[in-house]
Amino acid sequence: LGPIRVLVTFPDGNAASAPAKEPLLEALRQKMTQAPNTVSVSPPVFGNDYRSALMSAVLSVDPEDMGARDT
Repeated sequence: LGPIRVLVTFPDGNAASAPAKEPLLEALRQKMTQAPNTVSVSPPVFGNDYRSALMSAVLSVDPEDMGARDT
C-alpha cells in the first residue's frame, strides 16, 4: 500500500524558526496516528526553505479504497 502524503505549510520560515514549529508538527503527527486505519506516520521533514514540512502516513487499507475515506 502506498503512503498518504501530508504537506503542512507555514506563512514564513527559516532555519531559526524550525524548532518553534516542531511541537505543532508533533501534535499533528500524534493526531494523525490516532486516525482509523492508520498504521504509522513518519516524522516531519522540513522543506529547504522551512516554510513547509512533509509527513507520510501508511494505512491498513488501500488509499484508493472507500475505507480510506474514514481515515
